[in-house]
Amino acid sequence: MKYFEELQEDILARYGKIRFFKQDPRSGGFSAVVDFKDGYALSIIRTMLSYGGEDGLFEAAVLKDDDKVDYDHPIHASGDVLGYLEVDEVYDIVKTLSRVHNNRHLPER
Repeated sequence: MKYFEELQEDILARYGKIRFFKQDPRSGGFSAVVDFKDGYALSIIRTMLSYGGEDGLFEAAVLKDDDKVDYDHPIHASGDVLGYLEVDEVYDIVKTLSRVHNNRHLPER
């Protein structure tokens, strides 16, 4: 599993626009936010409390203008945030949302 520094370098090298934030060390993780031009954003987290975090996996959620999870967004068809995501799944979600929300077209990996 990739550690924070490796993941940050990898995503920044590929996409350049994802902002990572280290969390409190006690939570054992970090978060990232991708802002889209239309007011939506994608939150990506990995902490000891996130879905899959204990296994080094990621949790993602679409946010609306008020930075609250938009459970009505099609990506949340299950009615919950997306958990237990591998790195490649996170990349795919970022690419899809980028196209949907007209933010930017991300290069293929």
